[in-house]
Amino acid sequence: MTTSYLINIAVCVGMMLVGRSRLLPLWSFMGRVLAVLDSIPVCWMWGGMSFDAVTNPLVCIGVPLALAVALVVWGLRKLEVATFDLGAFLLLNLIVGRFFLPTWSFLAKAGVLAGCGLALGGATVALLIWKKRRAA
Repeated sequence: MTTSYLINIAVCVGMMLVGRSRLLPLWSFMGRVLAVLDSIPVCWMWGGMSFDAVTNPLVCIGVPLALAVALVVWGLRKLEVATFDLGAFLLLNLIVGRFFLPTWSFLAKAGVLAGCGLALGGATVALLIWKKRRAA
């Protein structure tokens, strides 16, 4: 599982790098989307359901966290709302995946989920306002 995940992320990063050249601009965005979609199941492993001797906790936590931070920073630097949202979505999946343990109450799960949704919406609106002010 760990090896195939790292290979998939390496392919997605390769797509992002190839897409940075002016020849294939859509590949960069598709590489970001595929990396996030590939990382979502790994984020939910942190919830304690699937950590065993086969999976490496450093890979299951570190790689999605590094990818999320990189996408958020990239989105803020370039003022790309979609890239920022992808990174924030992945980061919030790490948070929600951690708090959705079977031992937590339903109210706590709902509070974390609602808080993460409000944080994502608020951050997106703030970035759009900031982008509009920088353009003016």
